[in-house]
Amino acid sequence: MLTRLKQLILLLLLLMTTSLSGCLTAGIGPQFTQPSAPENGKAIIYVYRERVAMTGHEIPGVKMNDSLMIKTFPELSYIPISVEPGSYSFSPKLFGIYKTTPVTVKAEAGQVYYVKFRLLVGHLQFTQANRDEAMAYMSTCYLINPGFVKDSRVMISAKVVDSPVSDVEPEPVPVSEIVKATVPVEQPKVIEKPVKAALYVEPIPQNARIRIMNIKPKFKQGIHLAGGRYHVEVTAPEYRKYQQWISLKKGEVKHLPVVLQPLQVKVDPVVEKVKVKAAATKPVVKATKISSIKVPANISSEEKRYAGMLGSGSSIDIRNAAKIFTIAIHRVTIWPVSPSKVC
Repeated sequence: MLTRLKQLILLLLLLMTTSLSGCLTAGIGPQFTQPSAPENGKAIIYVYRERVAMTGHEIPGVKMNDSLMIKTFPELSYIPISVEPGSYSFSPKLFGIYKTTPVTVKAEAGQVYYVKFRLLVGHLQFTQANRDEAMAYMSTCYLINPGFVKDSRVMISAKVVDSPVSDVEPEPVPVSEIVKATVPVEQPKVIEKPVKAALYVEPIPQNARIRIMNIKPKFKQGIHLAGGRYHVEVTAPEYRKYQQWISLKKGEVKHLPVVLQPLQVKVDPVVEKVKVKAAATKPVVKATKISSIKVPANISSEEKRYAGMLGSGSSIDIRNAAKIFTIAIHRVTIWPVSPSKVC
């Protein structure tokens, strides 16, 4: 009885080893080192599968926006996919009764994204991973064999593709190679330099002082700044102060024209001197007062009143009275007391 039990245990272990070796290692290409640079105007999405104990015998395919990308996805393998900017949903090729968790990636041109796939007990799960997490784990992964690829957007380099894509299953890789693949290989981190913005301020007058109030470095034309908001101040003697908050985007080159307003209008001393001299030489016309008027006795009281206005010395009264007396001039004779005082 004990001998038969040992035989059953050995047979079970043999079956598990065969299943795992075939499913975990089928189709291994080059080991992952560094992400590739996206083509101009495109993005790259890396999809990799983590290793989970006792689930290697289930190997689903992967779909992107309902298009089958690979027909099967072994553990410790990855695929790079070149895509246009847009939204891409990843889900498994369903088989059996499984709970599924898809994920959507919003890809932008020039960026690299990472999607992690895990096959748990009764659960197929996709999640988006950050760069550090993905790089740490993908260093243990290998590029999928081109025999599993079903879509041309999956990037398989010329060095990896030795034969055209087909539906023929590749030969299994020995378990010893998988043991080597599970040993983490520390990769040097790539330091990505941030792309900064540049600011140019073009003031009038040109000798104005320019400062950015919320940072310590002194302003200079074309100063490199990180994306964000900045408080710009421009000042000059005899001009009003200019202050404004501006926003800069990553990689933006901004030109800011500033025209300062003068505190008061400057008076040209040469022009003012000419005006004063012209005013001093302007002739002054003095009015000669008619001191007395002889009025005939045969005029009416109204005519006498206007005659009195002529002798009042007021230019307004004289003008108004003259209008009336032009009508009755044949009856009125005006003589000044002194002819020399008449204009």
